[in-house]
Amino acid sequence: MENKIINKIKSIILNNKQYLIYHFRWQVSAWVMLPFMLLLQAYFPLWANLMIGQFIGALIFWFVDKRIFGHHNKDSLEEEISKEVEKVIKPISKEILETPVPDVSNRKL
Repeated sequence: MENKIINKIKSIILNNKQYLIYHFRWQVSAWVMLPFMLLLQAYFPLWANLMIGQFIGALIFWFVDKRIFGHHNKDSLEEEISKEVEKVIKPISKEILETPVPDVSNRKL
């Protein structure tokens, strides 16, 4: 049971951290592409401007995305998170498992 709890917490932390990094990257990309799109608006219609801006953004953020989602060693990140989670969870789960369960069979509803 303890391992299920630890694995669930690790999963939540890992997935949320990666999403937050991605979300931040997404916000930054809008500001990076803005100068190109402002420059191109005088020469192209909106639909072409968007396509060209997205193309330029993809060229730039291809390398950023590779770094966020593929460059780091996932195993070492999971090991680091696992160690931190175990530091917190083990004492708590040990205390919960060692706490005697009160006898409630005599209680009336």
